[in-house]
Amino acid sequence: MNKGTAILLNDDQTVTCIEDVERSMYKEMKELAGCTDYHIKMGDREICFADVQFVFWCANDVDWDYGY
Repeated sequence: MNKGTAILLNDDQTVTCIEDVERSMYKEMKELAGCTDYHIKMGDREICFADVQFVFWCANDVDWDYGY
């Protein structure tokens, strides 16, 4: 499966979910967690990787009505 959901755990213990992410982009995001000089713009949001502790991957679609 080439696309999935990237789940970012932030320093303030909040979670950012980004759907429809290419697996190659997820791998790049995972390597950049904690990098102080890297920002990306995805859709209408900008992500500063200095605030990201961990990046996780969910290969299946997230069922937001159910909770995962």
